[in-house]
Amino acid sequence: MPGTFPSRAALLLVILATPICDDTFVPPGSDGSEGGDTISEDDNCRTLGNDFAQTVFAIIKGRWSPPEAAERGWWGAVTVHFYIGRDGQVRDLKTVRRRGPDSMETAALKAVTLSSPLPEPRFADPKCEQAGVTVNFFYNMSEKARERWLRKLKTIHRD
Repeated sequence: MPGTFPSRAALLLVILATPICDDTFVPPGSDGSEGGDTISEDDNCRTLGNDFAQTVFAIIKGRWSPPEAAERGWWGAVTVHFYIGRDGQVRDLKTVRRRGPDSMETAALKAVTLSSPLPEPRFADPKCEQAGVTVNFFYNMSEKARERWLRKLKTIHRD
């Protein structure tokens, strides 16, 4: 069917967390796999509310458009990092790691940019100013390949 996005190429966002994160959302991926979504708070800042990560995930996913390369079956992954300020604005968006055609990175960055402003985070500590977020965009990747990608990211973050 023209214009139909293959189910195995559906977007799977995984927001990784540092050990200080308490907010977790694990949605089923639209390709049948499971993702683990969390918001990673910097400077030991914890967000209040159980649905913050779920809301952020849903907004970004709603703004994402699959690049043509993914629709044609190309595989790849893009990991981006950014901060959500107290005002909900996305700050310091950058690509942490990518593999695949440039259009996949462009689609990932555009999805986050178009999502701003995001909901304003409510912090347990009033001194906190921002929440750090890492989002993985997987395109046509098997579960095993996604797991390898995530293991490699943990190695990168440890160094």
